[in-house]
Amino acid sequence: MEVSKVHKCLQPPLPSPCGTYLALLTPTHLELRSTLTTALLRRIPAPPKPHSLSWSPKGLHILIASATEAHTYSLPDPSFTSTISNGTGSMGPLVHAHFGPDPSSLLLYSDFSSRVVAWSLPSGRSVEIRDPKFASSRGSGFAPDGTFALLGRHGATDVLSLHTPASYALLRAVPLQSVDAQGLTWSRDGRWLAVWEAPGVGFRVYVYTAGGELYRIFSGETGEEWVGLGVRSVEWAPGGAYFAVGGWDGRVTLLNTRTFSPTIVLAHTPQIHLPTVPVHSEIATAASRSYAPAPQPVTPPAPPAPKSGISILAFAPRGTYLATRSDAAPTVVWIWDLGRLAPAAVLLQHSPVRALAWHAARDVLLVTCAQDEPVVYTWMPGDGPGVLPVPLGRRQVDAKWVLGTGDGKLAIVVGDGVGGCVVWPEGREVVVDFPPVEGEEGESSDDSLYEILTGRQSPRRRAAGDGDDGRTEALLLEVEDDTGVVEDTFVGKAR
Repeated sequence: MEVSKVHKCLQPPLPSPCGTYLALLTPTHLELRSTLTTALLRRIPAPPKPHSLSWSPKGLHILIASATEAHTYSLPDPSFTSTISNGTGSMGPLVHAHFGPDPSSLLLYSDFSSRVVAWSLPSGRSVEIRDPKFASSRGSGFAPDGTFALLGRHGATDVLSLHTPASYALLRAVPLQSVDAQGLTWSRDGRWLAVWEAPGVGFRVYVYTAGGELYRIFSGETGEEWVGLGVRSVEWAPGGAYFAVGGWDGRVTLLNTRTFSPTIVLAHTPQIHLPTVPVHSEIATAASRSYAPAPQPVTPPAPPAPKSGISILAFAPRGTYLATRSDAAPTVVWIWDLGRLAPAAVLLQHSPVRALAWHAARDVLLVTCAQDEPVVYTWMPGDGPGVLPVPLGRRQVDAKWVLGTGDGKLAIVVGDGVGGCVVWPEGREVVVDFPPVEGEEGESSDDSLYEILTGRQSPRRRAAGDGDDGRTEALLLEVEDDTGVVEDTFVGKAR
């Protein structure tokens, strides 16, 4: 195992989807570093009190937002930026911001669910959508073709609105049968859209076609038996074979995606007795952590305050496994083999599990726990669980996979809000050494460095952007005027 350490960050480092960059937010700057060496590539002055930091879908643009402004930066060409001001803030401060399906659009959410504004960066135009149900992406989503779906609340009625790609013009507004919808999610192929009710209303999932037609209502009934107290979590399987619905009753129902009827119910029992399934228990001492086979039957400890519900569902990239966590036993990770529709392994952690994440290209599970120890865990078929201690302080850590490392080796970014590091569990073969690159405030980027990191031609010799759709050149806009004063609305200018 190798470790490359980075310092000074107010939140855990954020890896880009392309795998080339790490974003670190310091008290005064946004730093962009190489995932291979953690060398500094660019330093950007950060706005005061930022609350959102996110990458564009392909990881060549970055967005940083505060209550009053949203700033985007083009990484290949640091001479271009864009700024959108919230103006007088009469509709409330900005509380959430993210890119659309490409870096040419932004969505900015105002407080109190008053509005969401979709900005087109090439044209500088905006579309305001009033009364979203949630002031976050929780009630919205993009289909693969770019169609935007949004949950709204008009009086006492939930409304699903569908908007065209790029322009966000209204395609259709559909009054829903739901009493209190809690979220929506597109299927991975864009054919289906699922909406689910609040727990107090009952166990109901509404499945709509991409055009907004109601196709099926799943009420959690198996014969005459009422299943569950409501829906806690949902997730679409890669490949489209299943739609998983996690209930507050501690069970996961796998629905087939043709009729949306139950295929199997996965029960999370209070006592684990699986003689043919490996059950691994974490052994924690003052000096080390490891795993050992757990004697069965075993009853994991319950939290002091009774809880319930399947709070985490995570499918492996090829749809071969499903990892789950129930709040009734928060230290237990269930790993299900979807080929056999049976448990593949169970992990008994020493501390409650905070997050489960599969690598995007390999069946390797990353487990992060709520403990003041700098440790993360992995599991893979055949090898079982592993422990990865990292050289950070005694704080709770967050961890994310790094993709596109160049040599196919596993890499994990781990941070604790003070510093961070890149962990290479299998070591690494490809290392690129280069000096730090200058950026803002007297620093300028180097074309050859970009080509070394990405293996692509420098964007200075072609349009900079996440794609080659002809819109990327117009993306690179400077919003601030020569005096440095930011206008209340978006104004574009190229240097």
